Order: sequence, then C-alpha cells, then structure tokens
Amino acid sequence: MSPTRRRAEANVIGGFLLIGWEGDANGDPPEQLVSSAELRELLVGSDDDLRAQILWHLEHWSADPQGQWRARLVPFLTDVWPNHRAVRTPEMSTRLVDLAMASGDLFPQVVQAILSRLVPVRGEVLRGFPPVGSRKSSCPSLSGRHARPSLDDPRRGRHALAV
Repeated sequence: MSPTRRRAEANVIGGFLLIGWEGDANGDPPEQLVSSAELRELLVGSDDDLRAQILWHLEHWSADPQGQWRARLVPFLTDVWPNHRAVRTPEMSTRLVDLAMASGDLFPQVVQAILSRLVPVRGEVLRGFPPVGSRKSSCPSLSGRHARPSLDDPRRGRHALAV
C-alpha cells in the first residue's frame, strides 16, 4: 500500500474513532460509542500515522472557540492520550506540540496535559517555530506570557521542549 493511501485511510479511521469517542452531545442521553479506555488501547497498539491523524483532527475540530470539540481537547489529552512508552516518539512529540501551539487560550492546560508525554525532538520542524539555525527568533502565534512558565519543566531543570 502506498504511503499516501495509508495516510488517507488513517485520516478517515482517525476521524471515525474521534467521533465515536466524543459521542452525541445532543442525544438523550449522550452515547459514547468508543470509551476512553478503548481509544487509549487502540492508540497504544496503532502506528504514528493513525495517532498523527487523530491529533490533526482534534487540532482542527477544536479550533472553533464555540465548538463542542474545544471543550473536549484537554479531557482527550488527560483521559485518552496514552502515557505509554510506545507512543512517546519524536513524531508524536512534534504533533502534540503543534496541537499545543494551535490551542490558543487553552495553551497552558494543553501543555500541562502533554508535558509528561514528550520526548526530545531533534531534526523535526514544529509548526510556528523557525527551523533550527534560522535567523527568525520569535514565534508570532504564541504569546510570550504563556511560553516560559508553561514550557519550563522543574523536574528536568531545563526547557522541556528542546528542538
């Protein structure tokens, strides 16, 4: 199977899984077709392609400040996203940081939820950050008031999101 087709299939499957997990907020009572535990187990057993597509959907669907997915972002990260060794890869760390960067006013809560799930990232390009060695030094999409207090990891004594 070609990588393009594999990614397209992961995109569709990831969307279905998230919708099944979210349930019908307007239903009586809300029905969750995929439990948090089931989705977490699936994420541990899947590959980075499917996990990345799920994070992509979550990022885009939660971008609407009035949308129902915005309220589900932090619960997804705390209750569903695994803190399992198999999932802590540089690729997933990059995607989680991209999600945090796009989360707007939820940035501090998102960083708090993902911090223990990150590993050092070397050679990857984070959206919103210039490539290493670039002359640009600022990130216009992130307010400086969130960056320092949220990204410092006192347990490690250094910046947690090394690029």
